Amino acid sequence: MAIRFSIALRPNEGRHFSSRESSVSAFEARCIKDAQYSRNDAMKPVRTRMTPWQARCIQGYVAAHLHGMIKVTDLARSASYELIQLNRAFKESFGCTPHQYVMRQRIERAQNIMLLSDDPLDQIAAECGFGSRSHFSRLFRRTVGQRPSAWRRLQASLRADALHENHEPAPEIINRGAYREYSDGRLRGKPCGAPKG
Repeated sequence: MAIRFSIALRPNEGRHFSSRESSVSAFEARCIKDAQYSRNDAMKPVRTRMTPWQARCIQGYVAAHLHGMIKVTDLARSASYELIQLNRAFKESFGCTPHQYVMRQRIERAQNIMLLSDDPLDQIAAECGFGSRSHFSRLFRRTVGQRPSAWRRLQASLRADALHENHEPAPEIINRGAYREYSDGRLRGKPCGAPKG
């Protein structure tokens, strides 16, 4: 005598089995599958931290494309990530969002250009991928604490004073991840940028 069971595998869908063994094994398989792919587990990526090669790919892509528009989908593609997983893995690996990382890299490049050339700020803003000088100035002031022109004048005067008085190099910016450490010991910035290792 065979006992018939009806087990609902999905809403509005039933399966009939002709024996107790097949229904129990199908039920067990469905429970295992539900445990593996529950809603909470499906939203969590298996690996949240980027591998070193993926972090290097993203750093290289950002450095090569700072002058233009950088889309998160392009970053995900460059590191072989799904778009949904990238934000969590990026924040876990770099300590900030992709947008924050790109903006900090642009500010850092602008600082280097300002130290090495006398180009106008409009040109520097365009070279670093900012839409306008006002956007560049606003973000620079928020990140560094000074307007770009004031920062440039200060750096030039520090260098000139050091050359004339002590014949020692002026305090220069040493990059420590996202912190800007000056040789006189001051730190500026937020912890974002270098991959956590």
